[in-house]
Amino acid sequence: MFGNLTFALAMVGGSARARVDEVLSEYGIGIRGLGVLAHIAAEPDLSYSALARRSNVTVQTMTASIKTLQNGGFIAPRDPTRAGRAARLLLTPHGARTLAAVDEAVAGMSDTWLSLEAEERGTLAALLGKILRATVERAS
Repeated sequence: MFGNLTFALAMVGGSARARVDEVLSEYGIGIRGLGVLAHIAAEPDLSYSALARRSNVTVQTMTASIKTLQNGGFIAPRDPTRAGRAARLLLTPHGARTLAAVDEAVAGMSDTWLSLEAEERGTLAALLGKILRATVERAS
C-alpha cells in the first residue's frame, strides 16, 4: 500500500494535519480557518461560494467558518454584501499577524518532522505546490 501515491499522500496528510492542528490551537484557529485567511489574503473579493469551493465545503459551512473568524477578530467585512455577491472580506491586523505567525511556525516544522534533506524538502514542496494549485484552479 505504501507504494500507492494517493494512499501515501492521504496517510502523510493525516499525520501532517494533526501536527499543524497542534500548532494552530496555540493561535485560536483551525486548519479550515487558516485556509480561509490565506484565500482572503490572496483574493479579498472572493464570494462565499468561491471560498467554499476552494475549501471543499458547503456554502453553509463556509458561512459558519466566516462568522467564527469574524467573531475571533481575524477578518471583517469591507462593506455589506448580498447573497451571490462577492464577500469583500479583509484580514484585520490581528488576522494578518496570525497568518504570518502561523506560517512561520508551520514552516519550521518540516525541518524537524520530515526525514528529508533540504534539497528533497524543496523538491517535495514544489511538487505538492503544483498539485495544490491545480486543485484550487479546478475548484474555482
